[in-house]
Amino acid sequence: RFRTILDSSPDAIMVADLEGRILECNQPTAALYGFADSRELIGYNARDLLVSEDRPRAAEYTQIILRGGEARKLSVTVISRSGRRIPAEMTVSATRDGAGKPTGFISITKDISACREAEEALKSKTEEMDRFFDVALDLLCIADTNGCFRQVNAAWEKAFGYTRDELTGR
Repeated sequence: RFRTILDSSPDAIMVADLEGRILECNQPTAALYGFADSRELIGYNARDLLVSEDRPRAAEYTQIILRGGEARKLSVTVISRSGRRIPAEMTVSATRDGAGKPTGFISITKDISACREAEEALKSKTEEMDRFFDVALDLLCIADTNGCFRQVNAAWEKAFGYTRDELTGR
C-alpha cells in the first residue's frame, strides 16, 4: 500500500531515519534532485539536498517536529545533483513507532519554480503598468464599484491640485 501511495504521487515523497538518511522515496523525488532512479537516493542524507543556508532552519524544525510539532508548507531551496537551486515547498512530519517514539521523518516536497517565475513575471508587468500609468498625460484612475478612487496618476494632481493621497478613497 505504501509503495502504491509513493508511486502514485506527483510530489516528491521521502522517508528518512532520525539522522536524515533516506530510506525510501518515489520517482518524482529522483526527478526533482536530478537522479535517474529513486533507489540512487537511498542512503543520502536529506539535509544535503537543501542549500547550505537552509540547513540551520531545517535543524530547528527537526527539533520542533520531534517534540510533536509540524512543519507545513516550508519555503526552502533544494539543490539538484547538478547544483541547480530549486525553490520548493516542503511539509515534514515525524514517523513514530507503536509507542509514539519518533523513528524518522516523512517529507513531501513540491517544486514551485513555475509559481516563482509567474510571480516574477506578474511583478515585472505590474511595475511596467505602474510606470505607464504614472507617466501618462491623460487623467487615469482606478476606481472601485462605488466610484471611489483607488489610484490616480500624476495628471490628476497636476490638473486639480490635489495630492494622490487626498484623492484616494474619495
